[in-house]
Amino acid sequence: LISVTQKKGKKIRILDLGGGLGNSYLRLKNNLVKNNSLDYTVFEVENVSQAGNSFFKEENSIRFISALPDKFPGLDIVFLKSMLQYIEDYKTFLKKLCEYKPGHIFFVHFSAVDVPTYASLQKNGVEMNFAYWFINYDEMINFMYSNGYTLIYKSKLFRTYDQSNFPESHRMERAFNLLFEKNAIEG
Repeated sequence: LISVTQKKGKKIRILDLGGGLGNSYLRLKNNLVKNNSLDYTVFEVENVSQAGNSFFKEENSIRFISALPDKFPGLDIVFLKSMLQYIEDYKTFLKKLCEYKPGHIFFVHFSAVDVPTYASLQKNGVEMNFAYWFINYDEMINFMYSNGYTLIYKSKLFRTYDQSNFPESHRMERAFNLLFEKNAIEG
């Protein structure tokens, strides 16, 4: 994706949602052509954002935020890795991201199903439970299209998930990677 958006000498602007302490940034930074600069923003919870800004205080090309701005001009890529499934009102969240008008929106480890969107309980230890949303694939494609984006790449992850506790009709064999591109002509 970077090679598609990369132009010699152009700063690449990326918004990484749920990017933790910047692991994807480090991998990307180590593989960029030297004459390109990077403007990398990680959206995370407050304590992770504080830790990230402290850890990368000497770096000018990465910053961490815990609130999304109203506008994000010049954004090339929005990157969501395994995080959309934790947002109940994902349509409102995605609409805001689409309003930034990035060139591409890339979903990695997207939990798509062929049945209507539903939630399950994800248990992380004794006291940490989260709603985990499985989003209908066609619903997502149509939503993105209605907000000015077309699916240009789709792949299934190699890893399979044990969902034997789910009804057979609601099992997701593998998560997807989905890449959307901003439509050249908006309707």
